[in-house]
Amino acid sequence: MKQPQTPEGKIIADLHTHPADYLDKDETLEALCSPGLVGLTHMNGNPRVLIYEKVLKGYSNAVKEIDRNQLAQIKNGNNIGYIARTQEIDCGLHHILAVGFEGDYLPDYKDARKAVEEIHKKQGIAILNHPYVTPQPKFVKYRYITSEEEIKVEELCEMIDEIEVFNAQSINPTLGIYVPNMKKSNDQAKKVASKYKFTGTAASDTHRALEQLKIAGIYIPKENLSIERIKDDVPSGNFEAYEQYVSRWSFLRGMFFLKSK
Repeated sequence: MKQPQTPEGKIIADLHTHPADYLDKDETLEALCSPGLVGLTHMNGNPRVLIYEKVLKGYSNAVKEIDRNQLAQIKNGNNIGYIARTQEIDCGLHHILAVGFEGDYLPDYKDARKAVEEIHKKQGIAILNHPYVTPQPKFVKYRYITSEEEIKVEELCEMIDEIEVFNAQSINPTLGIYVPNMKKSNDQAKKVASKYKFTGTAASDTHRALEQLKIAGIYIPKENLSIERIKDDVPSGNFEAYEQYVSRWSFLRGMFFLKSK
């Protein structure tokens, strides 16, 4: 894995990440201050994830907010990065990413359509994450959705603002043993995105490991960077996706070995 080269006038935004909050503080600062923007993604019931509020409190001398409670610049020497407040809402079969929403974090919903409605009520945008792979409460953590469940993906495509067509965790981590080969899920997401005229976002979906941050994302304009600009650029398709998978070792390290302290 390597950090992407960013075109002039652009910044890479990795809006869907879950880095751990218990890793070395200096290493965490260095990772956040590498070029680009990280959406620090809150998820209900997952307290050991580094979220926006924890960075504001724990790195107060390094952080300068651009939009209050939404977007901030973070600096380490001459290195400058950006962080945004995002949330992944667990709706069982589907996960919805909320960006730029006002007020408190949202609860989880059994119906993903309700989650999208509530995000929009809070003036946020809603992105359907990894639509063809869903978590399950077993040792084998993920499975493909069924053909019957695909109908719900298409229903959501009538409501959402964008769809994640590249998830960097969707690899073949154990050569089909225990964890399935998830690569084709990204191809399926691209097909439905094309059908519904979405540009399609990309994200690292970082799990704990700092080296995964910003290895995938979307290139957005850097000039006049603000949460409102992001909320305009994403639904309008004013971005370009950058795709890079996590390595097999990093996937296993993040998913299984970097457990909460």
